[in-house]
Amino acid sequence: MKQEQELQRLQKQAAGQKHQIAAQQTELGEMRSYLYSLSEGWEEGNGEACAETKLPEWNEKKVLVVGGHTNWQNKLRELFPKWQFISAGQNSLDDKMIRGKDCIICNTEVLAHSCYYKILSGRERRQKLCYVHSNNIQKCLRELAPQLGV
Repeated sequence: MKQEQELQRLQKQAAGQKHQIAAQQTELGEMRSYLYSLSEGWEEGNGEACAETKLPEWNEKKVLVVGGHTNWQNKLRELFPKWQFISAGQNSLDDKMIRGKDCIICNTEVLAHSCYYKILSGRERRQKLCYVHSNNIQKCLRELAPQLGV
């Protein structure tokens, strides 16, 4: 009898915790959507700054972009379709992918250590190695401008 009461109490407590977790997940989803909408609005509002930073010379360079969030890579791919992109956790990098590039851009915001070390070991001395530290396109373009000397 005492065990049954304890079991019922624990089941009621577990049900309450499940409800609380569901409410928190809903709130988290709403917060993510809100923040995403704010960041999209900010990027749209700063389209002119992006256009000024996007120089034609960048499109003609042989560039390898490593790391960063998938959405960030997709947005950058829209701006620079000729560039080559490698996901943040890809460990099966071929040295052929690295060699022959004018520049390698590493987004340290999302980048596996093993992928980074593979880039370092496979790159040629003449290749410029640039770093960005954000998943915001405008901020990254501003960081890249002085590094690429454009």
